[in-house]
Amino acid sequence: MYSNTVQSNQIGSVSTTATGTFYALYVGGSNSTAGSTWNIYGNLISNNTRNQSTMGAGDNNYLYIGGTGKIANIYNNTITQNTSASRGTTNMFYYSSSGSTANIYGNLLTKQVVQGGTINGFNIGAVGTVTLSKNTIEDLLNTGDPVITYYGSFVYGFNFSISSAIATLYNNFIGDLRAPHANSDPPFTQ
Repeated sequence: MYSNTVQSNQIGSVSTTATGTFYALYVGGSNSTAGSTWNIYGNLISNNTRNQSTMGAGDNNYLYIGGTGKIANIYNNTITQNTSASRGTTNMFYYSSSGSTANIYGNLLTKQVVQGGTINGFNIGAVGTVTLSKNTIEDLLNTGDPVITYYGSFVYGFNFSISSAIATLYNNFIGDLRAPHANSDPPFTQ
């Protein structure tokens, strides 16, 4: 899968709660053929907006890759300038696979704004071998809910939920991750 553009879409509106899960690009399936390879590269996901009339659930997945039994080379994808008003989880890049090898490199994840919930640059849940290198994660902002203050505004560059996996990370750039209205329970004091 290569050279696809998912751009300028609007999910929900100011008059609906729009709590369903959104996938910009979804790749899934299983393959038991030894040596099967997926090459996913050069895709652009940008300027997509999720609106809700009342802040509620609703997950967002911009590049979602799942399945079993393959080699996945995922590189040179750009995910930028997307916005989400939701208390759900926003995954800029989600990879979950079992019995596989993933080489994830040279991807740019930048300029993401969410309004509450959790934002993950990379969310990796895998069983197998995962190598992440030369990726850039920058300018991720979780503004929090503007109406109420609650516990749970999170920003992660990398979020791993892996079991029985080997993960190797090197030469990645992570910067400018912000959650200015996040609270802790109990409150943090110095």
